Amino acid sequence: MVPTVVNSDDAVREFTGRSIKIPYSVELVYLPFLLFKYRINILSFFGREKTDEGLFLVDMLQGMPVNIKRDTKFKISPALQEGFSLLVNVSMAGYDVKKNPLAMEECEIEEEKILPAVLGEDEAVKKGIGLMRYDMMRLAGSFRYRKINILPQPCGRMVYYPYWLIYYHTGHGAVKFAVLDALNKRIEGGEVIKSVKIGLEKSTEQQKR
Repeated sequence: MVPTVVNSDDAVREFTGRSIKIPYSVELVYLPFLLFKYRINILSFFGREKTDEGLFLVDMLQGMPVNIKRDTKFKISPALQEGFSLLVNVSMAGYDVKKNPLAMEECEIEEEKILPAVLGEDEAVKKGIGLMRYDMMRLAGSFRYRKINILPQPCGRMVYYPYWLIYYHTGHGAVKFAVLDALNKRIEGGEVIKSVKIGLEKSTEQQKR
């Protein structure tokens, strides 16, 4: 995926506009995700059945699921349109980079910027679907759904999601980093930071071998 925050100066500007921490170093990394379609079958406690489809990202480090909004539009380079045509609508009609900053193009990424995958595709999908099903049940309440089946469809594609790591010193001299989404300009927390840490540790292990 193509960053909308394209250089380190812009990343620092986005970060310092929302934080009092002072960066001393930044780097761009890419997390590996699997993009795939799913079909969902829901049976309510009242016997009503519903079937729908959606688009899903799951990270290859801990199976973190990201559901993609139905109205999201993609900008896809011509070189990738054939491979992604079964997954997303490649029409550019109504595309607005500010509202839907999901542009994909075929490009070479420096190997050291790509955090290594920890999970295989099947394991990542299984974990992601399990977390998604749990969240649906939790948010809907215990008595709304009797059964939820989420079935991944074939033709998934690997994509690499860009994040800026903003390093800063704490008041005690320790070094920490914040994570800035290079597409949506969000300062991330929780599971994204955990996945980045797992990827950095895995990368360090591989370099020592």
